[in-house]
Amino acid sequence: MITPEGIQEVAQAILERISHGVYDLDGVTNESEIYKTSIEGNLLMVYLYFVDDLSGSLSNFKLISNIGNEFAIKSEIIDKPETKGLLVRFKFEVKEG
Repeated sequence: MITPEGIQEVAQAILERISHGVYDLDGVTNESEIYKTSIEGNLLMVYLYFVDDLSGSLSNFKLISNIGNEFAIKSEIIDKPETKGLLVRFKFEVKEG
């Protein structure tokens, strides 16, 4: 059985492998810095934040690993108005199989 400390180590190791995010804005691929990360028990969250003045159709959100591989994909499409920021969350659960 993996201990709570072991789960924390696995979650932290995953976080250390993620370099940045990418997304499409109106069909054009752009890069995004990681806004925030957190580990809560066996849950690992990675957030991308898009500022108020960015608007358009955002899609194909991805997390990119340190070696350039696609680590995770969120394929939803969000029509973002210019008046609000947007926080996109990737959520992972670390558990023993």
